[in-house]
Amino acid sequence: GEIVVAGGVSRLKSFVEALEEQLGRKVKRLPFDPILAGAYGACLFAREKADEAFR
Repeated sequence: GEIVVAGGVSRLKSFVEALEEQLGRKVKRLPFDPILAGAYGACLFAREKADEAFR
C-alpha cells in the first residue's frame, strides 16, 4: 500500500526525503492542507457512524 504523511511534519521536505530514504519507498503527501487531515478523518468517521446508526 501507499505510505502517506499528514500533519504539519509533511510540509517539511527534508523530513519526507529522510523518511523515503529510511523506508526505501516513495512517500505521498496529501493533496490538501495536511493540517486538516485529522479533522477530515474525524468527519469521515462520524459520517460512517451516523450512517450505521440510522439504518
